[in-house]
Amino acid sequence: MNSNPKQLDIRYAINTGSTRFFDKLRLFIRQRGLAYSTEKTYCLWIRRFILFNRYGSEAAFRTQDIGSFLSHLSNNRHCSPNTQRTALNALVFLFREYLGVAVNDLAFVYAREKPRVPVVLSRNEASHIIDRLSATPQLCTQLMYGSGLRVGEVLHLRVKDIDFANSGLYVMEAKGGKSRRTLLPESLIPSLKQQIGFVERQLASDTYTGKAGVYLPNALAVIRFGIHLLRSYCARARIYGY
Repeated sequence: MNSNPKQLDIRYAINTGSTRFFDKLRLFIRQRGLAYSTEKTYCLWIRRFILFNRYGSEAAFRTQDIGSFLSHLSNNRHCSPNTQRTALNALVFLFREYLGVAVNDLAFVYAREKPRVPVVLSRNEASHIIDRLSATPQLCTQLMYGSGLRVGEVLHLRVKDIDFANSGLYVMEAKGGKSRRTLLPESLIPSLKQQIGFVERQLASDTYTGKAGVYLPNALAVIRFGIHLLRSYCARARIYGY
């Protein structure tokens, strides 16, 4: 059994003075304000592009090699059009935005999506699947089916985003940085309140053992630390009477 604690998939700090290519690239991406998921995706495809062309240094990068790499993804890797398009976006960002090199007249074999008949579950089929689940996975599936949420939107749902009084959910900064409001089925309200109660009890237990807290990105963590120091000072002031 692995005794190491599960690591959070979060942005890690980078030394601004680093000379490593991917460190400089990641810092540039963050300066542009792109999402962490975009940062990971771009770095993944740029790394594959470098390995495919066996570049020895940044000076060896050539825009002419973009087409051969994209054609390789289509002909040899049999990727989908969306996958090929994602790789293209990453490489255009690398050359046009990061390196400042124009990318024009790319010639490559476009990936083709195989025709397929969409599978749409009937209400009875969806209910049958949901009934076979339990606990948190069942609640997440019910929210996706009943409120039209994506997987990531369900996992990032916060207590403040739930409007019990008006049976609604607020999806904040979802795909494309867009926010929206959607319906909350009344049948899920008891389960959601039960889940919130469980989390509150878990937080109270963690607080008692000195392990309370959640990950907060970027400057929010600094703000929380400042608030914690202020509260500690106020507590001491009340205890000692000044």
